[in-house]
Amino acid sequence: VCFGKISRGTACWNLVRDDNKTMCVTLAVFEMAGNYDNIREAISRVVEGCENYNERVRKPGGFYLPNPPREGKFPTKTGKAQFKSEPLEKIVLAEGRLLLTTIRSHNQFNTTIYDLSDRYRGIEGERRVIFLCPRDIERLSLKAGQVVNLTSHFKDGERHAHRFIVVPYQIPAGCAAAYFPEANPLIPLDSFAERSQTPTSKSVVISIQPTDELAGNFEYDLMEELAAETRVSVART
Repeated sequence: VCFGKISRGTACWNLVRDDNKTMCVTLAVFEMAGNYDNIREAISRVVEGCENYNERVRKPGGFYLPNPPREGKFPTKTGKAQFKSEPLEKIVLAEGRLLLTTIRSHNQFNTTIYDLSDRYRGIEGERRVIFLCPRDIERLSLKAGQVVNLTSHFKDGERHAHRFIVVPYQIPAGCAAAYFPEANPLIPLDSFAERSQTPTSKSVVISIQPTDELAGNFEYDLMEELAAETRVSVART
């Protein structure tokens, strides 16, 4: 989407469709923000499959957007999906270190955070948390709800992010997860993927420095619950 000049509350969007046809839609910015029907109307004139958007979205159950792969349709020479494989780099972690990935919460779009409720993971009212495997929490002598500081380790040195709350979670041992942008300070600007140029936010080697502070509300022993589920899973296998 290419934005034109904004003048007196008016903006022009040049939208390029899949068929390379360009359409220009001029709308009042404040009018769009004040009534989402206006946004949906603009989308219905540009995005294939969204015709009569306002009418269809109000029907019980909404409607499905076109999704050729879901229907087994692939625009390739063979008519089949094509996959490519790449060799994976083996990451060997030093003692006491973890591999951190940054994630979004449920009510988040990129760096826009709509509220502090993450129903995906049961987190309410807080974002400076670090999800850890219960075995790692025990191995590192940490506690659920403990406030810790994080340090990332790259070739050019260390970076720090402070005051994250330990949350036990069903994540593989040796791994950790935290929300972005809160964890962004741990990642160097010049560390990115070879082709996509995206930051290496999914592969950050960190260590954890505990503090004496406790925070968070753990009304039941989640550590024991997860440990019990692990025991059941192992027994079944």
